[in-house]
Amino acid sequence: MAFGYQILGFGAGAGGRGPYAVEWLVVAGGGNGNTQIHGGGGGGAGGLRSSYSGGSGGGGSLMPTIELTPEETYTMQVGAGGTSNTGANTSEDGIISGGSLVTADQTSAGGGRGANQGNNGNSGGSGGGGGYQNGIGGAGTSQQGYGGGRGNGDPGANPGSGGGGAGAVGGQASGNTPGSGGNGLAGNITGSSVTLGGGGGSGGHGGRAGGGSGGGGTGGNDGGNNAQNGQANTGGGGGGTGAPGNGGSGIVKLRFNTAEGEGHSTTGTTSTGIDGDYTVITWTGDGTFVA
Repeated sequence: MAFGYQILGFGAGAGGRGPYAVEWLVVAGGGNGNTQIHGGGGGGAGGLRSSYSGGSGGGGSLMPTIELTPEETYTMQVGAGGTSNTGANTSEDGIISGGSLVTADQTSAGGGRGANQGNNGNSGGSGGGGGYQNGIGGAGTSQQGYGGGRGNGDPGANPGSGGGGAGAVGGQASGNTPGSGGNGLAGNITGSSVTLGGGGGSGGHGGRAGGGSGGGGTGGNDGGNNAQNGQANTGGGGGGTGAPGNGGSGIVKLRFNTAEGEGHSTTGTTSTGIDGDYTVITWTGDGTFVA
């Protein structure tokens, strides 16, 4: 590789180590579903950005790897899922920042909140689902995720639509059938395949729609079934209808050549795995990485 040389000289850091290339993945917190009794939209998934060459980025777009400098400290922000039933999004962005990094390039947007009757879903990393009676799904963010589905326009039917996912748009309501959450994306930055960023499903008289693969919550209905929360540390959107589901928290991952990053240290809630010649570190809560 071009970096990781082991001699002292220009640009060398601790122990003579130079800057080294790091693959990364950031999934933001998922949006929450809406509390509409009959047809609230599902929450959109948190935005997914990834540079891992063996995986996929949200919206099908991969980002460049980053270059970290030994002894510099980098901050990992793991976004919380949305919980509020106000009109605004409360899901949090996921961010890697510090050193000479351009923070905006490693920021994933929190998922959009689902909508209630006649209203539109919020935009976000992936957009929230529209409420029944023609609510339009919120827009997703380029290179992060897809938009939510549209609610049913038939006043005699009342299902909402699904929230968007990192890999697909949210399902549109049809007749009495609520919309499912959009699917997330599978990648193997950890050394084994993991699916993240599923949108939340909706519900109504016609039943309960499932969340998208990758942590999306199943919708509720007016028969006493509450919606499910998005799965923690997937960025999954919460289900809509009934008592709505909260969005799932996000996650941050780094993958680098073990020899090149030999002197690293971490803080926060982390786990570490080995994938051949590579180390993979996962943050499930805010923390830091000292390269």
